[in-house]
Order: sequence, then C-alpha cells, then structure tokens
Amino acid sequence: MVTCCLGPTWAEPVRNGNDFALAWVEASTERRAQLEAAHTNLLHTFRYLRIESIQPAPTGSGLVLSTREPASDLPLSLVIESGASLSLARTVQLGDHVAARGRLIFVRSSRGVEWLLRPALLDFKDRPAPKAGKELLKEVDPKAK
Repeated sequence: MVTCCLGPTWAEPVRNGNDFALAWVEASTERRAQLEAAHTNLLHTFRYLRIESIQPAPTGSGLVLSTREPASDLPLSLVIESGASLSLARTVQLGDHVAARGRLIFVRSSRGVEWLLRPALLDFKDRPAPKAGKELLKEVDPKAK
C-alpha cells in the first residue's frame, strides 16, 4: 500500500521480466502453461533488451520494437504508442539496448508462443549487460531492504 496526499492507495507490483524469461526457458511444457496463466496481463519490467527491428505499429500511430531478452534469448515485442516512450523509441537504432515495462501478453501463432508487452513504456537506453560488482544490494540479495 502506498500513502499519498489523497490517502492510502494500492499499486500493482511490477515483476522482474528477465527472471521470468529465464524461468520460462528452463520450465517443462506443463510448467510453462502454469507460468503463462499466472503471468498473463501482469506488469513486468525488462532490462538489457537488444533491438532487432523497428516497425510502425499496425494501428498507424506508434512503433513496434522487436527485441531479444539476453539471458533466455527469447524474442519480445514492445508496442509503444504514445508519450515520452514514443519520443525515446524514435531515437533508438538497431543494436541499441533498452529497459522497458508493460503488461505481458502471450500470443499463440503457428510459430508457437510469442511475447508481447502492450502497452510498453521505455524507461531508458540501457547497457548490454549488468556491471559485475556494481549491482544494487537488492539485486544481489533479494532479502535486502
């Protein structure tokens, strides 16, 4: 619960998408179905996403960034439609890395399950990988406050 000037409010937790992608790759087929059901339409944040292609969004406004999550090597599409995220998306190039967050949607197709963040918010241009020894304490020890 978050307290602000209007009183207590509830905020949805944001899950670590990189950890989830790694768990997805290591899971069995039955476990993947459970993970998909438990994580569909929930907020996730991803870091170190490498941009592989940039295309206009099917709706006409916005961009679709096709990226790759580094730890699991899974493709992830980001649908960016407005605001500061769209301004940032227009400045990135192929091979750049970004950090993004949004609702994770699983799309079934003939190629299998595809991952989609919609709507996606670009947080910032990112580096290709974490700096060893320079992580925040909470990133090293999940029990840290």
